[in-house]
Order: sequence, then structure tokens, then C-alpha cells
Amino acid sequence: YWEIIASGANLPGQTGNAGKALKTDGSSLSWDTAGGILQMKKTHWTNSGTSTQSSSYVNLPLTVTITPTNATSSFYIHAWVNMHPMNHDSNAVLNIHDSALGSSYNTTSQHCFQYSPSQDPGALKNLGYMNFWSTGSQGNIDDYRSAMTYVGGLYAPASDSSSARTFTLVVRNHLSTSSNGFYYNYGRQNHAHQSVGTSHMIVQEIADGIIT
Repeated sequence: YWEIIASGANLPGQTGNAGKALKTDGSSLSWDTAGGILQMKKTHWTNSGTSTQSSSYVNLPLTVTITPTNATSSFYIHAWVNMHPMNHDSNAVLNIHDSALGSSYNTTSQHCFQYSPSQDPGALKNLGYMNFWSTGSQGNIDDYRSAMTYVGGLYAPASDSSSARTFTLVVRNHLSTSSNGFYYNYGRQNHAHQSVGTSHMIVQEIADGIIT
């Protein structure tokens, strides 16, 4: 860099290039994005008392709103949610909803991570992106089990946009009855064996072209 400057190279104009880095292709200088992670947003959900008993996808109060610095960016989404089953048979599937695709949390085409049709959708099974597994016949485990479930991955929107979008954690129970639902950030037992966590989400904007 300093050799180029010392040789008399002209710097490109700085107007409108705040926060960018000087880049050379070996013969000329230009301003470009500095680094691969352009920004990061996070949220932390600590309140207890929320529960779900729905066989349709519903939203949880774990959301991050981000305005991309570049319309062609991708996003790496990390979400950890603390889940406590109401029953030893409780199962759930989870995903991330993108507000740029619509406002219906139960519409799977508006979810960031799509489901594979090769898993025989006509069979008696609950297809999802990421899952919370039941404990089956172990009937007493649900009294104390409060587990951290991870939902996330690399998300490249199908259409470029520099508009703000909100990512929301959504969840669907395998049965709609209350006995097969979930509590969040919660533990049912006042006991030394009980542990309770909190939930959080991180969204990173990733510069176009750095992912291979």
C-alpha cells in the first residue's frame, strides 16, 4: 500500500465511501467493503411464562431486525431457545421466518430454511428443519428436562434487497393438545435437579463473494 502511495498513485474520491477500505488489484486503487462480516445484531429473551400448544407454526418473542448494508449480502443466523416439554411425548420442529417474504408465520415458503420433499411428506412423520426430540417412554424426564435447542445456518435470500427485514423464531408442536406443548425459559420443578436457561439470537450480515 505505502509503496503504491509513494510511487505517486492517486487515491480515489472519499465522498460516499465511509467505513470502506482501500483495495488494490495490483494496478489501480478502489474503495471496497472492509472484512467479510459487515454487521451483527443480537437479542436476548429472558422472560419466562411463554408456552405453545399448536400444530401450526407460531412465532416466539425471539426476533432480530437488520437493515443490510449491501443488497447482495447473505446472513448467518444463530438462535438458541430454551425449551421445556409439557409431556415426555412432546416433539417440536423449528425454523426462522423472514419478514421480507411475507407476514404468515405458518407459511413454510416464508421460512429461511426449506424442507426436503424427499423425506416422503405423505408418511406419518413430522417434517421440519431443526427438531426438539421427545424422551419417549421415559415418563419422568419431562419433569426436569429444560434443553437448549439450536436453530440456524447460512441464509442467502432468493432476491437482492437493501430493505430492513425481521428474522423471527417459529415453532410447531407435533400435536395441538396442551399435554404435548412446550414452555420456554422455564422449569416446572423447584428442585436441585432442575436447570433453566434463557434464549438468544444473533444475525450476521455476510459480504457477497466471500463464501465458498
